[in-house]
Amino acid sequence: MRNSSASKTLAALVILGLMGIVVVGCSSPGGTATGQKANIGQTITIDEMRFRVDGAAKTKEVGPANNLFKVKDGDFVVVDLTVKNEAETADSFDGDMAKLYDDTDTLYEMNLEASSAACRAAGEDYKNVWFGSLEPGATAKTKAVFEIPAEVKGLRCELRSPSIGSENMAVVSRRI
Repeated sequence: MRNSSASKTLAALVILGLMGIVVVGCSSPGGTATGQKANIGQTITIDEMRFRVDGAAKTKEVGPANNLFKVKDGDFVVVDLTVKNEAETADSFDGDMAKLYDDTDTLYEMNLEASSAACRAAGEDYKNVWFGSLEPGATAKTKAVFEIPAEVKGLRCELRSPSIGSENMAVVSRRI
């Protein structure tokens, strides 16, 4: 696991709203995030890991029929990602690599089980990297799932490199 200061250093931003794609800054609890900025669909590199946020959507349920996760009050936010390991060694992934914050800096942790179920439901093109690793040179499509209250606004998804202690980050923004 990462310590709390390392957990706040790298971020990529996804804002859910009503209008087109824009680039904005991100403010993380405990400090202002700075770094690369990109739109949805652009590839960004954090340390030796390449990330592309392919999209984000709200839904009431995720997963295959035999392992369906449902939300009573609120929504799931499903963030679609493509990741590529450009390091010379395998990189391990964990649930601290993706977190969601709203405009009041309330933290929403990734639901690892729902993320795994969403990957299984998406088919063999998706890999659940959150419980494993990615070999050198390998690319994977994956999903990160968060449960949020329905009234939440201004969501920011912070994506971190697997490199513990890294000070690098990227900010990606989208409104839908």
